[in-house]
Amino acid sequence: MRLHPRMHYAAQAGCLGLFLAIGSAWIGPKFTRASYQSKDAVLCEALRYLRAEIQVYQTEHSNSTPGYAARDESALAWTSDDLPDAAPPDSETFVRQLTQFTDAAGHVKPSRCAPCDLGPYLIGIPQNPFTLKSGVWVVDQDQMPPLDQSKPYGWIYNARTGQLIANLTGIDSYGVAYANY
Repeated sequence: MRLHPRMHYAAQAGCLGLFLAIGSAWIGPKFTRASYQSKDAVLCEALRYLRAEIQVYQTEHSNSTPGYAARDESALAWTSDDLPDAAPPDSETFVRQLTQFTDAAGHVKPSRCAPCDLGPYLIGIPQNPFTLKSGVWVVDQDQMPPLDQSKPYGWIYNARTGQLIANLTGIDSYGVAYANY
């Protein structure tokens, strides 16, 4: 008995659909794992890049970390402990000092000029590859604050210690907490 041509095509389509479903169930998790491993690598690279440029800034600015308003030029180096009445560090100052030209005291200018010949260190702040947020939460305390992904920040930077971490909870495929990267 011969099948009607439409039934023959329907049977072939059903077999093909079953094959694709089984194949995607087997291959799908491999792509998902590869996607997360790729994001892990991008996160590591973004942190390495940001930390390196913070170090360069600190070296060129007499050991002052970015984020603090420009210090008095008569002081060679300072921390928030040296100047208790100084303005606390903030995100806007941090970004401006790393993405524009500065002088040795940390004064920011949008273009290169005689005293402002340092930097820029970054074109912009990279996005956290998991949260897609590029904001920086700048703090000035002895310890890092708890992670809070509900905030509009992809990064947490401690101007007092110079520490930078991803504002990201969870662990990578090797069991390492993202906050420990």
